[in-house]
Formats: sequence, C-alpha cells, structure tokens
Amino acid sequence: LVSISFVVKQNSITKEFVPTKDFFKEAAANTLASAEKKNPTLSDASFGSSGRWVLDYDYANRSIYPNHGSYSNWHLAAQNFTPTPAQPYRLAASYRWEDDNFQNKLREVSLNDFCTACHKLGITRILALGDSLTAEFVQSLVSLLGFPPQGNAAKRFNARLRPINIPCRPFNAKSFQLKVMWMRRSSVKEILSLSKTSALEEQFVAENRNRTAIIANFGAWFESLDDYKQAFDSFLTWVDKNNGSNNSTENKLEVFFRETVPGHWPCFPEGERKNETTYNWIKPVDVTPFKNYTSYQESLFYNQTSGHNWEMFEDFNKHARTCLRNRSETLSLSTMGNGSGQKQMVNMLPTAPVTPIHWLNVFNSTVLRRDGHIGYKDCLHYYLPGPTDWWAHFFHSFILDMSG
Repeated sequence: LVSISFVVKQNSITKEFVPTKDFFKEAAANTLASAEKKNPTLSDASFGSSGRWVLDYDYANRSIYPNHGSYSNWHLAAQNFTPTPAQPYRLAASYRWEDDNFQNKLREVSLNDFCTACHKLGITRILALGDSLTAEFVQSLVSLLGFPPQGNAAKRFNARLRPINIPCRPFNAKSFQLKVMWMRRSSVKEILSLSKTSALEEQFVAENRNRTAIIANFGAWFESLDDYKQAFDSFLTWVDKNNGSNNSTENKLEVFFRETVPGHWPCFPEGERKNETTYNWIKPVDVTPFKNYTSYQESLFYNQTSGHNWEMFEDFNKHARTCLRNRSETLSLSTMGNGSGQKQMVNMLPTAPVTPIHWLNVFNSTVLRRDGHIGYKDCLHYYLPGPTDWWAHFFHSFILDMSG
C-alpha cells in the first residue's frame, strides 16, 4: 500500500495562543489506568508491537516539521533534500506505522489532544532521562507539537538543562504551560548516581505543584547485563524516592520506560564523516525498512562486527520487563518480617505507593528501520524528521488512552 501525494506543501506551524502565567490548580480527575491492572507496577503500551511500515507521502505532508537537531548533523538530510513531483519528501520521513492490533487507537501527535490529556492526568512537566536518542525523542515530540527550535538553537547540542515551554489550552479548561526537559543520563556511573546525587532532576519534580511525567531509557552505553541490572535497580530506587510523599497515596509521577534500540550496520550513506555535509540528497538513499523481524535477525552478524554491543539490547529489555512485572511481589516479600501468616504479610505491606511504570514498546518497530540513519559510520542515530517521530506518536497515543 502506497499513498502518494504529488502536491508539495510546506507545513506551517502556528502558535495559537499566549500561555498564562499560572499553572492550573484543578486536581486530576483520572486515576491511573495501570492501577486497575493485576500488577500495578507495569502497564503495557502495545502500540508498535506488531505491524509494518507503509510508504505514505500524505503522512509526511501532515507531520513534516522544520529542520533541526541537537547535534549539528541531525538536520542535514532534510536541509539538503530537494523535493520532486515523484518524491515530495525524504523516504525516511514518509513511512507510516500500520499497527496490527491498535490501528484505530494509534493517533499522530496533536497539540490540542496532548494538552487536554495532560490536563486530565494533572501533568504539567515532562522529564526525559537518557542519552542522545532520548534527546532525539524530545526533539521529535516538541517539534510534532508545533514548537521546533529555530536558528542556531536548532544546530547545537543544547537540550540539557534548558526546559522547553509548550503553551497549552486544553478543551474546556484553563491554559497552562507544559515544561519539557531532557537530562543526560547515559553511562552506568550516571545512572548509579541518580539515586544519590540527582538534585537537578529532583528539583524539577519537587518544584512542580502538579504531576510530572518521566520518560527514561538507558543501556546504549552499557557493556554488560550485570551493569544494566545494577543501573536498573538504582533507577527504580530513585523513582520510588521521588514519587508521592510519606503521607500521601497519590502518585506524583507518571513514569514511562522506553526500550533500548540498536543501530544497523552497515548503514548509508557510507564514507567518512567529513563528507556528510556535501552528500547529494537530491539523489536520496534508496533503503527501505525491513519487512519483518527475521530480516533484522539476519543482519545481526554485521551488527556484531561494528564494534558496538547492540546484540545485548534485547537482553537488557527482557530484564527490564521481567523486573517490572515482578516488582510488586518483590516489594511485598521484602516487608514480610517473620512471615507469620497472610494477615501479618498484608499488615506489613509498604505504606508508600507502588509507582506504576508504563512500558513504551519501540523496539519491535524500530529494529525494522535500517533506513534513515545519519550514516557515515553513525548507524545508531536517525535524521529528523524520521523514525524517531513514531516514538512520540506511540507516547502520545498512550497518554490519550490513559486520560480516557
């Protein structure tokens, strides 16, 4: 299925209103969707778990945004691409995910819908913890919401410590500002120190009178599963420390954990990094997504020759998912004391709320996207707009579902 529009349009981004100074004060009417599940520590976002990539220039026309990138080379492909009637948009920015199970619920990012959902959930801040791929995710999200960075700010690695203010006017509610900030936490050492010295992150959460959504990921810089396990435990400790208060049963945080995704080796364009600024994007890289997971598996041999640890990422994701599924039971058993019967165990359950952690499934869809990488030996990062935009669409759809 290929949907093609031969009309080349320049998508316009319009800021519809001026934000008010006050955050809204209404209490969130919606309870956590995951609290009703058997295991309150993990709810599944099934978007992206099964489906295929479909070339759709109409989608590209709806979702394209101005060139930008925290890394100076993230914007090059879009900047240097020249549209033609036969190919009005870059191929890598024109693939739409067609979901097998939740196509009707999979919704592309919309400022009004996202703001309304955040209002219902009481969310006024979003904190993204992770490496440069998390920074890409943040840039995709805010750009699709209609506020891409412009000028020199679009070409510098400047996302850290600089909150992006998104003016929101939810349906039938007060206007407010949604603050989005990325904090770099890449290495094992940085994650382990999170539960000890994380003043900046904790301040961002503590200063918020409402709720904060946290989107976290790590693993791309890790060299062993043991390191990952240790870091994941440290992350969970930090989450529980900052969620709610000693005398409150309300969750102050909405926590999402994104799967770790590998790169694809080799990737195109090939060559030395010094040549990337002169590549002729008028002649696009003709690489299509893998059709299925089996095709991706067949490429793993080449990934292993790249000098990276990408083949370990599935084990990282498996551990994280298993850990979250078993988390409630582990917390309960740790409080059993002398184990003198069921009543004793119930009485000794933790009084602090168990933090729900939502699973963002981006692995299954992204491993198929061998196209769209920066290239020139950077086979992990993607150009923007590109495949990373769908992480934002999945997150957006999940937020809408949670809000009812």
